[in-house]
Amino acid sequence: MLKNLLLIASVTLLLTTACKKEKTNTSENKSKSKAKSSPAAATKLSDKELLQGDWVLEVDICCGRNKRTRQGAELDFTKELIFQDTSVYIHYQKKGEPLQKELHGYKTKTEESSYGSTKYINLGFPNRYGLYSVSKDTLIIDYGYMDLQKEIYLRKKKQ
Repeated sequence: MLKNLLLIASVTLLLTTACKKEKTNTSENKSKSKAKSSPAAATKLSDKELLQGDWVLEVDICCGRNKRTRQGAELDFTKELIFQDTSVYIHYQKKGEPLQKELHGYKTKTEESSYGSTKYINLGFPNRYGLYSVSKDTLIIDYGYMDLQKEIYLRKKKQ
């Protein structure tokens, strides 16, 4: 019986030591993986940072049930958004008319739901939030949920 007790104690001690070693290795691996991922996470830009700069309207999809898509030369107007800090300059010009310039404060917000997150942007017009998506060179603002237009902008290339 003493032999059985010593055998059980030895196995328990062996398993306990092995488990502690695995936990130590696991925590070391986690800290190593965090160190590896930190620089990549630090270089990822926020939406506010991505928005900064000049954007030119390339595609206009308008509106509701009678949709029409116009792009490039088909557009009878030009529109440019220039984001700077918390302001946006809107330059709009119909062909043959003078350039209109407006300055607005803009706001972004994100709403979480069971379906994921939804991002909204307001370019300074009351109660007119559009769904938006921004990447390095493309900005999409979609007012389609209100039966209005969807606008696709491309980042203006520096000359």
